[in-house]
Amino acid sequence: MTLDDLSDRLNPVFVKETRQLFHNKTVLTTLVLLLVAELLMHLIIALNYSSMHESTLEDLGMISFVIQQVMVGLAILIICIGRAPMIFTQERSAKELDYSRISVISPRSIVIGKVISQVVVMLDIYTIAMPFMFIAYFLRGVSIPQMVGWSMGIIPIYVLFIQFGLMLASFGKKNLLGFIFIFSYVGAQALVPIGLGFGSGHLGGDVVFSIFCYVITFIFASTLLFSLTVAVITSFGNRVYWLRLLGLANLLLLIALNGSLSLCRRKISWYDADDFLAFSSFLILVQFFITVIICLFERDEPGARVMAERPDGRVRRFLRFLLSSGRAGGLAFSWLYLLIWGAAVLGWMLLAPVELFLAGDAVASVFYIIAFYLLFYIQFALILVRSFRKLKPEYAGILVFFLLFVIPFLLASVMCFENGEFGDYWMLLVTTPVCCARSVEIGWLGMLFCLVTLLPLCKYVYASMKRFVFEEKEAK
Repeated sequence: MTLDDLSDRLNPVFVKETRQLFHNKTVLTTLVLLLVAELLMHLIIALNYSSMHESTLEDLGMISFVIQQVMVGLAILIICIGRAPMIFTQERSAKELDYSRISVISPRSIVIGKVISQVVVMLDIYTIAMPFMFIAYFLRGVSIPQMVGWSMGIIPIYVLFIQFGLMLASFGKKNLLGFIFIFSYVGAQALVPIGLGFGSGHLGGDVVFSIFCYVITFIFASTLLFSLTVAVITSFGNRVYWLRLLGLANLLLLIALNGSLSLCRRKISWYDADDFLAFSSFLILVQFFITVIICLFERDEPGARVMAERPDGRVRRFLRFLLSSGRAGGLAFSWLYLLIWGAAVLGWMLLAPVELFLAGDAVASVFYIIAFYLLFYIQFALILVRSFRKLKPEYAGILVFFLLFVIPFLLASVMCFENGEFGDYWMLLVTTPVCCARSVEIGWLGMLFCLVTLLPLCKYVYASMKRFVFEEKEAK
């Protein structure tokens, strides 16, 4: 295989975006200004070195490194986090420029190409600044592991903000991009110490464990943002396929990590089973929340293209039904998600030693109960939408949230303020997961509510599944 053959395999969007970036005057001007700023900073240090206070000289390397991180962050903000979403917004708002409408390139390839091109440019910016950063080591006050560690910690956050900007830009609405810039820059610089500090303080107190959770969070958030962006820019066909597929993959990954690491916990000094169980349960809940919210806003039945793209086998069709657009498929997938999650939690409780789940299991159970309440609200809203055809899904969702959560919570809060404690009025909170504050056992009523609201929807889900799996394709 020649180099020409390999080049043909490159993502065309990546090639186009990268080429345009390195020919763009704004990008080149920003890189030149970055180099000029680096030279000026070191020139100022050299001119004032002899007159600096001894305490300043001790920390001069750290000061230099921090200033350079600020300058590199500004360059990344302008070129990658700022410019890329603006270009994508223009493409999405103009039909004649939108790749998803004018080419055969899949939405998945479009998103991958755009993200990789920005990552390449971001790494190029760091490469340009790297020689100046290592000068900070010779100025004292900072070590090479510290510099490498900070850079390795902040680069994934920049990648997430690039993906977040592209996701907002995929809607083609310019007003959605206004708040990204300051938030992205300040947030990226702040999330590294906040994340590692929180992890060291609350996730077992071990830095290695905190870094491990940091990496898991990046994988989780990155795949989530990727699948959401693909769903938005998919004009026709199966919008939610990648969202559900990667969501299920994240669930299985976290379950496998919990199980495998728990079995080896005595050989891994940095691993804390209770904390990781609670941490992974929170990530699973976030994925489930997004899944059920999208289920409410999906089309009532799969479109003609989704029906035409069904595989031939009955089993494969059933699996595709769970991953395809349509409220019935989304509802079935949500229950599958809950069943897999519940089976894993039950398995850990039965197979693992009792002391392993004294703390982590209680927190994981609360997250699991919250998931049932979320599905209960969505199912109630779907019942309203199917009963009142003119009622929009967003209005139904807001109405259910106010009736079953906000109003009971406000009533309990007022009565608690008058006399007594919050737990004394748990009966008012029985339709909310807040009742878990009284007792986890009471919170399991959420499962009962979820099952009751599922009954009116069973016929609808079965009919849609039967049509998807058994209906023959129309002859062309």
